[in-house]
Amino acid sequence: MHQFYLTFRSMTRAQSAATALLRKGIVAAFLRTPKSLSAQGCGYALQIDGASLQTAAAFLRREGLAFDHAFRLYPGAPPQEVPL
Repeated sequence: MHQFYLTFRSMTRAQSAATALLRKGIVAAFLRTPKSLSAQGCGYALQIDGASLQTAAAFLRREGLAFDHAFRLYPGAPPQEVPL
């Protein structure tokens, strides 16, 4: 099973994005960015179901809540950036 993450540099932006997505009916788990995804060792992320990823990304852009990157993680494999 794989997981999708949208990364953010600030806690406030990630929390705002999670709240906006929830109002839209999209569930996103707020968490610290996994170390495998963060070159600087800091940041925050939203973990999102793959079926909702495209909709969530488009919605966040329209709302002015742009994320930094989108990644797909498979257990035991390196992260893959997802173009959105």
